[in-house]
Amino acid sequence: MEKVTIYSQGFCGIKKVEGKLFSILHTPDGRVFSIEFIKKGCRKTSSINTYYSSFILVVRGWDQPDPPSAWEAPEVGATAGVTVQRAKYSSCSPAGRAEFEAAVKCPREAVIVET
Repeated sequence: MEKVTIYSQGFCGIKKVEGKLFSILHTPDGRVFSIEFIKKGCRKTSSINTYYSSFILVVRGWDQPDPPSAWEAPEVGATAGVTVQRAKYSSCSPAGRAEFEAAVKCPREAVIVET
């Protein structure tokens, strides 16, 4: 099994998971349907499905760069003792994807799957 880093669209921003690639399942028309892997430090397989994530990037190797934070810096709220933190972008914003691509530059030969 090959060591990989998997980036996928999460609830708020792009998340990173490292593991060992188990399988990549495709639909009959060639689209990636499911990626099965074993998370770093675990024994059971996990999977990421494209119908849950509009974006998946699988890169060879571990220790790839972390995706940029999806959150702005915390601010002091209007009420005493309250801290407010906002998301930089909406869940699937193209601006968030552009910030990710600018921050995480992977060599093309290292990319296994990109949706």
